[in-house]
Amino acid sequence: VPELVESLEKWINKEAIDIDLIVSHYWDAALIGVLYNRKRRLPIKHIWVPHSLGAIKRRNVNSKEWKELRIDERIETEKGLIGELDGIAATSSLIQHSLEEDYSYKGPYIFLPPCIDTKRYFPHEVKRNSEVWEYLGERSDILKDKLYSMKIVTEISRTDNTKGKDTLIKAFAELYKKNKDSVLVVAIDENRKEIAENLKKLIRESGASERIITVGSIWSLLPDLYAISDIYCTPAVQEGFGMSAQEAAATMKPVIASDRVPFVTEFLLGDKTKEVQFGKGDKEKIVIGEGAVKVPVGNVAGFVSALELLLNDKPLREKLAEKAYRITIPYFTWNSMVKRFLEVINMKYEKE
Repeated sequence: VPELVESLEKWINKEAIDIDLIVSHYWDAALIGVLYNRKRRLPIKHIWVPHSLGAIKRRNVNSKEWKELRIDERIETEKGLIGELDGIAATSSLIQHSLEEDYSYKGPYIFLPPCIDTKRYFPHEVKRNSEVWEYLGERSDILKDKLYSMKIVTEISRTDNTKGKDTLIKAFAELYKKNKDSVLVVAIDENRKEIAENLKKLIRESGASERIITVGSIWSLLPDLYAISDIYCTPAVQEGFGMSAQEAAATMKPVIASDRVPFVTEFLLGDKTKEVQFGKGDKEKIVIGEGAVKVPVGNVAGFVSALELLLNDKPLREKLAEKAYRITIPYFTWNSMVKRFLEVINMKYEKE
């Protein structure tokens, strides 16, 4: 890190760039920002946007993974940095609560969530000759003519144990027994070898492997993939915000999520909700909101229930999709959010 800070300083000086504000993301970037500011003759404002925190990670991942994820080092670094920051931009109440309880941080707080590039993510029709159909056809044994008419459930996120992909695969396997016209598209990064192999083994043994399409990095195709999907599903066991759910909502798609996805629990659910029992236990309920359906984290039966509900009820899917879009756009767009952010920290806003 010190070498990186030195290189950054040299580059800034060489390019004669006038820096007015540091906005850092995640803990390592915050450390770089703090170290760079120490080297300046006149320090500048530094706002940290953590997205997630080490303490949150520690509560939600297996203790066997703490060493690999450098959890203890991360928490120690985060605590040491806070005193040198001018403010922290919390992306959700989850982050704010953790800062208060785990880091004894009392403010100031700024709300700066991830936002949408509306030139990239927006509702649109996808033509049958689009590359996304070709790609999905190549990744499966499903004929394109058949794929066009199938109901598509999509999950796109990092290949990480906190994303709950195993829960979704198990849920889809149960769903497929009754819904043969459905297909699951799930992102699996082959570079995460152990996790990827475990997920692929689960798919092979699921009884629904012929209807589960695994994809890698598909940045260029992602807007069209959202657009052809009927449902976006994120069963994450730990999430700082929920950017993929936000992108799907901006493409006017309904979202099914665990109760650990702040963008869903704090925004997409809205004010009007309805509980639906899917099991015998008191906690075995899904919550139908205005733009999404919330499911208890890790509950396979709950995700089966939510998927069946939306796949079999087109009017409800469309109603949730429309509201999800209205909740997301224009509030979560960069121009409006950055303007509010700079006003809070008393800096001039100039729209490009």
